[in-house]
Amino acid sequence: MTDNETAIVENDEMVAMLEADLELARRVTNSDDWLPEWFMGRTARLKDAREAIKKRYREMMDHLDAEERALHYKWGKQFKQEIDDKLALQGGKKKSVNFLTGRAGYRAAKGTIFIEDNQAAKVWAVDNLNPDELKACISSMNKTPLAEKVELIEKVDQDTGEIYHEAKNVPDGCRYIPAGDKFYPYPPVKAYLREGENAKDT
Repeated sequence: MTDNETAIVENDEMVAMLEADLELARRVTNSDDWLPEWFMGRTARLKDAREAIKKRYREMMDHLDAEERALHYKWGKQFKQEIDDKLALQGGKKKSVNFLTGRAGYRAAKGTIFIEDNQAAKVWAVDNLNPDELKACISSMNKTPLAEKVELIEKVDQDTGEIYHEAKNVPDGCRYIPAGDKFYPYPPVKAYLREGENAKDT
């Protein structure tokens, strides 16, 4: 059966179900406007059902995020240390360790930004992006146009002589995350703790 044929069958089944409900509504409604009354009522029920599902979905996702954050908060530091130990033992250039349940280690990551305050970032975007960049950014809060505005200034640490890059022109409401090897699996971006606190080590 093709997708189109499946859709037709599903529509026929749904129409049959609605017709049965409509017949019941016609018998119990003491009004000549039984069809509009039923139609609008059914539409309102569908809207309410969608809103309830969205609310429940958000609650479930928040619960999953909270569980994942707790996992990383309590055991993330120990987990990362064990992975680091295994990588040190195996030596070589390999940056990951394979387990039956998945892979952990390090991936090369480009410099990026983390949006901490959407409203502040949007205000900055309006003032600093051209129309095309602004459209791409605001439509889905795309981070790329914002990240591209960050300027990296090469500097030398006076004590160690090491070269590092200082981020300038970081958009308001954003935090710049420099390029480098990123440990994974990593906590959800909606972290309770900011980078620099305990969460940095997990």
